[in-house]
Parts: sequence; structure tokens; C-alpha cells
Amino acid sequence: MMKITSNVVWLSDKTNGREIVGTKALNLIEMVKLNLPVPNGFVIPYSFFNQFLEENKVEKEVYDLLSKINSKNIQKTEEKIKKLILSGKFSYDASACIETSFKKLKKNYNSVSARSSANCEDSVEASFAGQFESFLFIDNIKKLLNSIKECWASSYKSSTVMYSIMQGIEPKDIKMAVIIQGMVDSDKAGVMFTKNVWNSDENILIEATLGIGENVVGGLKNPDRYIVDRPKLKVMDKKIIGEEILSAKDIRQLTKYGLILEKHFKRPQDVEWCIKNNNIFLLQTRPITG
Repeated sequence: MMKITSNVVWLSDKTNGREIVGTKALNLIEMVKLNLPVPNGFVIPYSFFNQFLEENKVEKEVYDLLSKINSKNIQKTEEKIKKLILSGKFSYDASACIETSFKKLKKNYNSVSARSSANCEDSVEASFAGQFESFLFIDNIKKLLNSIKECWASSYKSSTVMYSIMQGIEPKDIKMAVIIQGMVDSDKAGVMFTKNVWNSDENILIEATLGIGENVVGGLKNPDRYIVDRPKLKVMDKKIIGEEILSAKDIRQLTKYGLILEKHFKRPQDVEWCIKNNNIFLLQTRPITG
């Protein structure tokens, strides 16, 4: 039986770059270095997927299918690859490594999330927003291992493959790591753009709803919208759907965090955030793309 050649990477670890953990995870690691309020977690690097394919003796079949993909067979290719991945089994070493890390994280969280972190994701050129799968409120190892496989399989969804080809990226070149992060069952959540995406002015746009961030990101609820003056950190305009969600203090602190991220990454940022018991948590950041 093949022994895994790498371990998980904790968000508090130092890493060499996205060739190990993917852009989304690397951004989270940078946020932790900045002492920003990021839920703890770990990353399952690319090497786990490569070894998973080898151990299950499907590596050649997966890449052969990808090399022959076209507009006519794209749907069937997605189904075949997904079946190969989901029917595969983790080695004892890989599952034990993941379970040990999961138990460590669960000491401080009731559940975790599993999210993609690909080498091509969250870049200036291509965001891949919404292309890969995410799973929330995972509370046992069986669900976690299955969610990891689902994240891997989502690299080869027909919509993802088409998007990657449009961006000039070969589907076989996509490498997928998976972020396992403590789940915050938030009171309110949303997104913040450090440059107003509606009219491209220099003000900050914050969108907020009650509950978890998927309500905004997934378009499940109409959010409150706040336009914040950059120098003064004050609300210039707002659109409130029901009872106002964010306080002046929330908005001021979120804006400060957004400006720290913009300065660090040297470009306007799209930031996901949430608030639990009046504490703000930052869940991810990516450059704003057109």
C-alpha cells in the first residue's frame, strides 16, 4: 500500500505557494499572517488527490478521458470521471491523517466546511467563482471524506471544463486542494467589495443578510447594501430590505479589514465575511475580476 508523501497544511503554517495548496488557501494563510480574524482550518494539498488516483488505479483513465474531451462528449465525460472518483477509497494513511486533523479542529468547532482551492482559482485573470463545490456543516469523518471527493470531482464538471477552456486553461492542468475550515454558524454574513462593482467608483460596497454567507453568494436572499466612503469609513448610501442588519461599528470594522487586504494584495478585493455574537470572521478574499 502506498504511503502518503505529504501531510495536511494548517492555515497557520508557512507554505511555499499555491503549487501546494491553491490560491484560495494561500490567501487565507496570508490573512492569518496579517492577524485577521480567520476561522482555523487545514488544507489537503494536491498530492493527496494524485495519490488517491494512483492508489485506486484510475489516474490513466481520468487523464485519457480529459485528453479526448469535446463539446459532444463533455457531459458523459463528467459523469464517468465523477463516478471513478466517488467510488474510489482513501488509503488507511490518508484517511487517518485527515481524521486526526479533523478531530483536532473539532475541539473548537461543532462542524466544518470543505471548499475547493485550485491552482487556477481566485486569480486576477479567472475567479472560477461558483464553479467548484463547497460543503457546509460537516460533523463526521464519513461525510468529510465524501465531501473531499466531491470537491475533487467538481474540477471536471462540464461547466467548469468549459470555463477553463474559455480561460485558456487545459482541464488536465487543474490541480485541486481542499480547505477544511471551522464552520461559523453566523448570525449575519455577506460580501464586501473594496471597489464598487456596480459603477466602478472607489467607494466600498458591502452586502449583508441574516444567516450564513451562502444566502448572499448563492443569491438565496436579497441583501442589504451599503456604500461606504473610503477615506471617512462612513455610509454614504444604503438600501435596507427589512430590519437593518449591520451596525455602524460592524461597517467601520469590515471596511478597515477590507482596506488592510487591498493594501496587502495590492488590488481591490472581494471579501466573504460573517458575524457571530458580534465577532467578525473573514472567510476568504480574492481579487475583483471583471
